[in-house]
Amino acid sequence: MRKVGRPPLYLYEEDRINIRREQNRTNQRNCRLKKKLHKEVKNLSKPINFNKKYQDDIVHSFMNYGFNTLFTGTIDLNHLEQDELDVMNKEIDKINQEFEIQLTHFTERRTTIQSLKDYTERYIQFLYSRNVIDRSLVFFEIGDNLNIHTHIILNSKTNYQDLKLILESGWLIGVSKTSKPIRDNEEKEKVIRYGVKELKPTSSNSNEQKKIDNWFFIGEFN
Repeated sequence: MRKVGRPPLYLYEEDRINIRREQNRTNQRNCRLKKKLHKEVKNLSKPINFNKKYQDDIVHSFMNYGFNTLFTGTIDLNHLEQDELDVMNKEIDKINQEFEIQLTHFTERRTTIQSLKDYTERYIQFLYSRNVIDRSLVFFEIGDNLNIHTHIILNSKTNYQDLKLILESGWLIGVSKTSKPIRDNEEKEKVIRYGVKELKPTSSNSNEQKKIDNWFFIGEFN
């Protein structure tokens, strides 16, 4: 008698088990691959923090060069200038009281990032003319009360005490500070990150954009 209907897929039960086992392995492998691809695509879709990337790229680029000192220059009045300003304003108070008028006080000097950059470039050229430094990396910040100041990360082979004297006596428009020598790569990275911390290329604020437009580097970067 002739049999009808669908023939069996497997002649032996052992064949069925082996083939099913291989199919399960293939399915599991495909499932892991899908999960991996899904994770990669999901990561690609995450928004990039461009401010952090911009800062990180600068740090990574300049870590390839030697720097041993951080110098900070401000346009704050020094102690003598501040004392003179206080004396003049006290005289104005006396005049206002005596004549019952309202003369305004003298205020501390103000400047722009661009004008401070112009001065900083001349200052660095002065250091080069004295063979004090061979490279420098310069950033600008705006502190409290719109106090604009600059951070100059530099490399010098000059004796530290002589370097400190030259740096601080050569900065003529305010007060300044010289860091202790940068000892290793870990400290160098911290200093460069300190310099770039206010760089925000995605900001629409005009002062933030000026920080991006005006940072610069000069010297031997071969």
